[in-house]
Amino acid sequence: MLFTNKINITVLITSVHQRNITINTANYYSNICDEVIVVDEEQPHLSYVDISKLKKKGITYIGFNTSKKELSIKSIYQKRLIAAKKSTNKYVVHSNHDERYTYHGLLACISELENN
Repeated sequence: MLFTNKINITVLITSVHQRNITINTANYYSNICDEVIVVDEEQPHLSYVDISKLKKKGITYIGFNTSKKELSIKSIYQKRLIAAKKSTNKYVVHSNHDERYTYHGLLACISELENN
């Protein structure tokens, strides 16, 4: 489903595994939100051709490298900070690779934030 009025919100999707599900989730959000950022740890990172296909849909892909010695909690915050710095919107929402918010649910979130 394609909405004519995309929501002015950035959706950050982080992924370590299950890239296909992550890409499907990013495609879903690209139909309803004006900015989608995927920060992906899965190796190998996507090819230039695959990244270009995502970009045409308004999806920014960032390959993220982490060593096994790094604390996972540290990488979680680093990935979110990367997306927050790249965002062009007032609000950023984090979505797991296999969970999706609805169009109206995101609008309700923004409305709640704007009214408080």
